[in-house]
Amino acid sequence: MRPSWSAMQEIGRDIGERWDFMEIFSGCSRLSKEVAKFGGKCGPAVDCLPSAELRLDLSTPSTRALLWQLVKESRVRWIHLGFPCTFFINLGRCTALRTHTQWEELRETALGHMEFSIHLLREQETEGRDGSMEQPRNAGSWRCRGWTELENSSFQKYIYDSCAFGLCDEYGRPLQKPGALGSNRDLSTMERQCCCGVPHGRVEGSVQQGPEKGRRRSEVAGQYTLAFCQAFAREILRSRI
Repeated sequence: MRPSWSAMQEIGRDIGERWDFMEIFSGCSRLSKEVAKFGGKCGPAVDCLPSAELRLDLSTPSTRALLWQLVKESRVRWIHLGFPCTFFINLGRCTALRTHTQWEELRETALGHMEFSIHLLREQETEGRDGSMEQPRNAGSWRCRGWTELENSSFQKYIYDSCAFGLCDEYGRPLQKPGALGSNRDLSTMERQCCCGVPHGRVEGSVQQGPEKGRRRSEVAGQYTLAFCQAFAREILRSRI
């Protein structure tokens, strides 16, 4: 690597640019959009598949190295990571039809994503900056050594029910979908619990109507609701004070 090389220039950003927030494993990047709407300076949202915004693929070592350098150069104040959870949850392991070889490949990929995420969170903590990760409440990732080591330092786990942030199915039935956030910032305001008082829909099968018709409900339910993103964005930007 030549001395003058800059990861910021590599992605078309200015050297010396500083970011309030960066979302990795961003999905539809709704959280980044809300942070920007509230006045935050955001780095590019990055996911497992290359996006129109930034043609990076998180499955490759070269992309991870570039992201690591971006974090160092931008001194991003808050990083949020929601790495894929299929390998770490019982539902994903019980319903997905895969061969032994495919499961081994999934395991290797999942652990790679998790270890990279933990590494970034640890770096944020060391540098006096903030970070967070999101996973289903009972996912095995919360029991892995990387997270437990963070929890023994300055990180805490905050639990919530997604229906409390407006998650529902295509028929308007609330979906409880227990989730959790881990962060070295106080996110107790995100700990909203179900108070629906009506039967919930089930996060299984495929969507039967509407714009998401044909997609798996678990995939659609994995997208953060607007209410969740707005509440979270306020906490992210409040930490600037």
